[in-house]
Amino acid sequence: MDYRLFLQEKDDFCGRIYGLRLGKIDVLRAAMEADIEKNGLAKPFLIVPIGQTHARLQKAFREKIEVYYVFSEELDDLDKVRHDRWPAQSYFIRHGGHREANEGDRELKLLSAEKIWERKIATMTSLEISQFSFEHALANGAFIDTQSVSLASGSRLSDGNVSDGNVPLVIFLGGQISVFGWYPSLSDDSVRARLAAV
Repeated sequence: MDYRLFLQEKDDFCGRIYGLRLGKIDVLRAAMEADIEKNGLAKPFLIVPIGQTHARLQKAFREKIEVYYVFSEELDDLDKVRHDRWPAQSYFIRHGGHREANEGDRELKLLSAEKIWERKIATMTSLEISQFSFEHALANGAFIDTQSVSLASGSRLSDGNVSDGNVPLVIFLGGQISVFGWYPSLSDDSVRARLAAV
C-alpha cells in the first residue's frame, strides 16, 4: 500500500470536512510504516488531524450527515479535561474497526475506567471516539454505539457542572450523538471502552 497517497487523500478529506490539514505527512508516513513493520496490519488506523476539536466534529455531524452532536464545551478546554492524546500535532491510533463498531471492545466488558487506568490499558479518548463515530457513519450510513455505550476512558474531565469530574460516555440515542459524564468507578455490561493501539 502507498501510504503517502493514503495520507494525501486523508489530508484532502480533513481539509474538506474539518477545515484542517495533517501537516507533516512524511513524518506520519514514516511512523505508520514503522508501526506496520512492527505490528502488521491487524487493525485499521484512525488519523486525528492537528487542531481537531469536538466543536469541529459537531459542525461536521450537522452539515454532512444531518445529525446533532451534543457535548460539553469543557471537552475542548485543556484546563478542564485531560486526554491521553491531544492533537497538538496530527497523530494516528489503531482501533477495533468495523468488527467492534457497535459493541466496543469485548475484552473490556465490565471494566470501569479506574480498572482500565490501573491496568495501564490504552483506550480511545472522547475526541477519537467521536471522530471514529462520524467517519464510520459517513462511510457506512450506520452509527456506532447503538447497542452499547462507548466509555472514553482515554479522557478525564476535571470539573464543571456537566461532568462533575467524571469520564465521558459517547452514545447514539434519540437520533443524536451525546457525550456526558460517568463515574470512573462504575461498570456496566452496556458500557465498554475502545482499545487504542498507540
